Amino acid sequence: MIRAEKITWFDQVQKTLQKIEGETLVLWCSGGADSMVLLSLLTEQKSWKIVVAHVHHGLRESATRDQKIVEKYCKKYKIPLEILELNAKKEAKKAKMSVEEYSRMIRQDFFEHLRKKHKATKILTAHHADDQTETLLYRITKWTSITGLVGIEESPRYYFRPLLSLSKKEILQYAKKNKIPFGHDETNDDTTIPRNLLRHTIVPELQKINPEIVSAVARLGNSARELKMSFDAFFTEVIEKKSFSLDWYNGLPLGFQHELLRLLYEHTNGSTHGLSTALLEELDRFLSTRNGWKKEIKKMKLEKKQGNVLISQR
Repeated sequence: MIRAEKITWFDQVQKTLQKIEGETLVLWCSGGADSMVLLSLLTEQKSWKIVVAHVHHGLRESATRDQKIVEKYCKKYKIPLEILELNAKKEAKKAKMSVEEYSRMIRQDFFEHLRKKHKATKILTAHHADDQTETLLYRITKWTSITGLVGIEESPRYYFRPLLSLSKKEILQYAKKNKIPFGHDETNDDTTIPRNLLRHTIVPELQKINPEIVSAVARLGNSARELKMSFDAFFTEVIEKKSFSLDWYNGLPLGFQHELLRLLYEHTNGSTHGLSTALLEELDRFLSTRNGWKKEIKKMKLEKKQGNVLISQR
């Protein structure tokens, strides 16, 4: 196997991986090229204790082949492997959720369980630069805030994504050159799915305008991240005081208002899961009119009292 540091486009990845050297890691490995390359890099360096997590969603026949690829690799290198098998379509229907939303929730719960079980410090995923581009473009089509333009973050909380600086093309080149086994999820070729349409049709057309579109979108995400940090710092006092003036709120630009509501929602609920544009607009109507005195959304509770808004958790 060719050592990663000899491949110039992996220099940044090597530097990124040094941040977690010596730690215990849970790696989500689907059996696709991205996660198998990351697993190979971690195996080769031997600077970490790795636990591989694989989820079989029960949605396609070829998923069993991908699972066997992961099993064979982990057996060869004596890497602990934890597998979760689902019937995602059936279980999502019972939960009255979309298959995608249900699968994401179950995966996150599974990874968090493994992190605690193995006393791991990080959960690694193999998201790359093309994933970042698709995510940002998709969010733009749906309308997003500054926070949405941050895209996929490298290290939010316990998660760590060391391949974000690499393109899909670079990952595939490395996998083929080093004969790393990997499977292919044929559902990723279905252009009736919005993200696949972006990947196979829209992004190639944008590359005709700017061949470096992936890097350009990544820079946009980095700028948005810096702006988000400024917003968070600006509203820290509000979070600590757990109250703010209605006049002050209504004097803010709309973008600032939505960022404050996003931060309040995240602070009281632990994440922004379930927060939509429609919900932001609903909260904004509550705060900008005289209608109603109390609003409860999940764990977040807002109460109007004598010209102020009191923030609490239910």
